[in-house]
Amino acid sequence: MIFYFSATGNDKYAAEKIAAATGDTLVSIGTAIRSGALFFQIRDGENLGLVIPTYFGGFPLIVKAFFEQAEIVIEGAHHYGFAVVTYGMETGNIGGEAKALLNRLKLSRQGIFSVKMVDNWIPCFDMNNKAYIAEAEQTGEAELSAVLPKIAMRTEGCFVKRGTPKILQKLSDAYYHSACATKRFRLSDQCVGCGLCERQCPTAAIQLRDGKPVWVKKRCTLCLGCVHRCQKTRSATQRKRPITGGTGIRIRSRRYHKAQKRFAAQDTKRLREGRARKWLGTSVPSRLFFV
Repeated sequence: MIFYFSATGNDKYAAEKIAAATGDTLVSIGTAIRSGALFFQIRDGENLGLVIPTYFGGFPLIVKAFFEQAEIVIEGAHHYGFAVVTYGMETGNIGGEAKALLNRLKLSRQGIFSVKMVDNWIPCFDMNNKAYIAEAEQTGEAELSAVLPKIAMRTEGCFVKRGTPKILQKLSDAYYHSACATKRFRLSDQCVGCGLCERQCPTAAIQLRDGKPVWVKKRCTLCLGCVHRCQKTRSATQRKRPITGGTGIRIRSRRYHKAQKRFAAQDTKRLREGRARKWLGTSVPSRLFFV
């Protein structure tokens, strides 16, 4: 059985590829949370896998909530626990979190792997950059293909790249919890009330009221699936519209913007030295603002 969380499709694609190679059943964490179906039975000899994206260097809040609420009954023995963590820039301490979770589930045989995929954190990355996307997809496909036979052979060990010390991860966790406040979202006048954001939200934090989305919970998991599914985001991206005052994701934080400028300068320097790619942009067109 493979538990996965995917807001934009990267991890769903990876989970489906792994399931096709291993014959395991897929369980969407987002769907399970929304439906309340939280009882799972792992039979004798069955795999227990995780396919999880890296959020601020760790598990998304919804993933943590799922494994706190879910009842997972593991029968018999001969189980293999594995985790595939996907990332765009850095893995942070997600490898450590995956290992801790597999230990908590009492899976002694375990393999933990990382796969670099397209970084679609749209406050920072330009989804119009076809060259970057093509390169990232090629890298992700190659790394995923390399991981598949290791999982099939039940390879043990931790193979996660680019780890971060736990003490630094605590700072990132604190920022992530703060950033998940839904008061940061607001609508532009371009909203057409299609309801895609409401249907996409894995935490049910959005409801349509009088034909417009309203955030009804104080926090979400900050997957930005609502923005990625937004019709106005897609049409603006297809037209390659620039970011202007009336459209776009915004973050109300001077420290955030200063940090992004600093990271952009550092990454540009590394690019020139041949060690990294350029940090792409700071926003993306959308009818949703992140302020």
